[in-house]
Amino acid sequence: MLSPNSLQEYLRFQARQHHQAVPVDSFTFFLHTTDSSEEANYAIPDASGDSNDWSDKLRKLQHCFSEYTRKPCLQFVAEAFPHLSSALLSSGWSQVKQSQIMICTSETYRPARIVPGLEMTTLSLVSSVQEICEGLDTNALGFDPQAERATVQDAEAFRQDLSRSPAFTAYLQQQPVAAGMFTAIHQGVTELVGITTVAQFRQQGIATALTAYMTQVAFSQGATLVFLIAANEQAGRVYERVGFRPYARWERYTLVV
Repeated sequence: MLSPNSLQEYLRFQARQHHQAVPVDSFTFFLHTTDSSEEANYAIPDASGDSNDWSDKLRKLQHCFSEYTRKPCLQFVAEAFPHLSSALLSSGWSQVKQSQIMICTSETYRPARIVPGLEMTTLSLVSSVQEICEGLDTNALGFDPQAERATVQDAEAFRQDLSRSPAFTAYLQQQPVAAGMFTAIHQGVTELVGITTVAQFRQQGIATALTAYMTQVAFSQGATLVFLIAANEQAGRVYERVGFRPYARWERYTLVV
């Protein structure tokens, strides 16, 4: 049954795929051993962790981050832990991001309008290095027009993720213009991530079409619930066109020490 806790449990599952999990009282600290950035090292509250008194637990969590020389960072589904946000703010933490979690099921899904000349390619373990590099480049350039091009080594490293998390590249008149992927399906749930369109091809319905296509593929591979974290309200409106609806809030907090 869908609940904020079930979405939070999926995010815990996903974090365990690429991190070392370190238990800390009512939290789990997900440590990335080769990337020390804030985005790659964060804690998530445990399922049974909601409490009226978080102060002692937060002190222990702060100490754990210090031990691993990482900046304290905590992210979670707000509705799953209704007392945590206020406890963080009163303990000196700062909210650095709040995003909308949107969900889609086969009942709410709506097909996107056809974009003439648009074709989708699914990247898999057997895709060529050129195809994988094109997908990586398209994704990177969609977020940063100055991004460096992917190398053969980047492509081969990314290939290993494609066994459980297929990636997609959208081509307009044979030119790569958008990219995205969905994460490993677990207990019928998956997340769409990294959806982006190269700047000069935006406002043409390409992101909507790509989102719809990836969602269809996820359903065909056994997903019963597809969700995403919308970057902003404008992005949310794009996803609403194909049947996604707002469901919960995802929040990130950091602590300056």
